[in-house]
Amino acid sequence: MDRMMQRRADRAQQYRGRSDPETLEYENILRRDPCSYLCGCDATCTDHIMPRIEGGPDHWSNFTASCQRHNGFKGSKSLLEYLLAQLAR
Repeated sequence: MDRMMQRRADRAQQYRGRSDPETLEYENILRRDPCSYLCGCDATCTDHIMPRIEGGPDHWSNFTASCQRHNGFKGSKSLLEYLLAQLAR
């Protein structure tokens, strides 16, 4: 793992304080994937599929790969809600 990814993992661990090692490893794997929002960009971060504000857990099963742009645009919507809203435009 390169230094930048290790720093991100360390920051994520400090921020969450409750993430298990399995979740942190899954986050690092997702960052190598393309963005789940179908923009074609490389994923630079992970995003919660079901937002934490709506009870989504900080667990690997609730993460998806995302570019920074879409992670910010999605806000507190679920992944499905966001994608359906984009299709409706």
